[in-house]
Amino acid sequence: MKGQTNVAGTLDVRAVDSGDLIRTFDLDAEGCASLAGLPADRAWSFQWDGESFGGSSKAAYADLRGPDGQVVRRYILNASKGWSFVMLPLDAIRELSGQGRADDSVWPHASFALLHYEHGQANPSAASWQAFQTWAEGASLPSSSGRWAVVGHADASGSKHVNDKLSLGRAERIAAYLVDELAWPKSLVAVRGAGSAEPIGEDPAQNRRVEVLWVPSMQ
Repeated sequence: MKGQTNVAGTLDVRAVDSGDLIRTFDLDAEGCASLAGLPADRAWSFQWDGESFGGSSKAAYADLRGPDGQVVRRYILNASKGWSFVMLPLDAIRELSGQGRADDSVWPHASFALLHYEHGQANPSAASWQAFQTWAEGASLPSSSGRWAVVGHADASGSKHVNDKLSLGRAERIAAYLVDELAWPKSLVAVRGAGSAEPIGEDPAQNRRVEVLWVPSMQ
């Protein structure tokens, strides 16, 4: 959890339906706590007393980070609601692999992937590249008509020209890998550079990314 000042104290985890206290996590000096051991197959209500929140700010946010340190989700906290938020289930796709799909769905083969980048770099971070390769090698073409959109993004630290060029280059490298190395049909891969025009958060590291997603046809 992070705010405009340092935070400390504890974070209470409660059952959404009953409100019963399930666990209490101690926050470190940076306002962080590990959720190890907390079941990821259900929703939880997180509450922070906020007593140690200094200053006059009435806004804060909670970041949920994966093992690689990348932000997975961000929750905007509202003081009027007692610094609480509900975290939805976070089942890892790998935990569901191999389970039967009687409803003919494509789960757990997700039709979305995300790569992250260091500042100014054209190649993705080693951790996100490895995860992407695993995803791409196991991805299958959805049954519906459509195309794969490969969209590059940059943070806002550079000029528009630099950001547009950098984001497009990132996307083109990923698309080339998919087409040249994995033999994805080139006609089904659309490449675009969005520059810094489509941020997904305030953290620049979160905005340096390439998104690969299946876009169904509107027909």
